[in-house]
Amino acid sequence: MERNDFILAWLVVVTLLLILIMGVTVAFVWKSGLLSGGAPLVETTGETAAPVVGDPSASPGVEPTRFFNPVPAKVFCVDASSGYLVPEERTIEGSLSLTAMIRAALEALRQTPTNPALRPAVPPEIQFRSVFFDPEEKVVYVDLVKVAESWRDGDPLQIGLSLFAVTHTVAGLRPDFQTVRFLVDGKESEEAPGGYLLSEPYAPLEEWLGSGKAERAP
Repeated sequence: MERNDFILAWLVVVTLLLILIMGVTVAFVWKSGLLSGGAPLVETTGETAAPVVGDPSASPGVEPTRFFNPVPAKVFCVDASSGYLVPEERTIEGSLSLTAMIRAALEALRQTPTNPALRPAVPPEIQFRSVFFDPEEKVVYVDLVKVAESWRDGDPLQIGLSLFAVTHTVAGLRPDFQTVRFLVDGKESEEAPGGYLLSEPYAPLEEWLGSGKAERAP
C-alpha cells in the first residue's frame, strides 16, 4: 500500500512539473509574438551608422555602409608639366564592402591633389553611378551616370588620361582589380569618346605613367 502511495505521489509531482514547464513555454511564445501574430521581439542598441554620401545603398530601410579605419591608396593625377599620370598617396575610407572602397577611391580622383604641381585626372562633370566587382572574371565595373558632354568633343588625350587614371587607381587597390570595364547608366555602351571604346576592357598601361614615355593613342 505504501508503495502505491509513493508511485501516486511521484506521478502527481511529475505532472505538476510538466504543467509548469508548459505554462512557462506558452507564456514565452505569446510574449515573443509568435502566437499573437506580432513581430518577434528583437533587441536593438539604438546605434545607427551615418549614411555614405553618394552611396545609393543609403536609402530608407537599408542599413548604410559602415566605414572603418582609413586605408592608403594611390590616386593617379595628371602632372601639369609632363602631361602624364603620376600617383599621389592618399587615405580613403576603409570598409568591409569592396564596392564602398572602390567608390571612395573614385571620388578621390576628382578631388584637388595636395601637390600643387598636379591636377585631377577626372573632371567634376564625370559622375560615377555605381561600381561592382565580378570575382569570377576578376573585373571591376565602373558605371557612369552618362557620357559627359565634354567627352563628346573633347581632347582624346584628356579623355584617355581620365579613363586610365580610373584604371590605375582601381588596380592599385587590390591585385585582383587589374581589369576595369565601363558602363553607362547600368548598360554596356558602344560610345567611343575621343576614340576610346567604353565597352572594351581596360588594364593598367605603363605608357600613361610618368615613367613611361611611349606614344599614347586610343
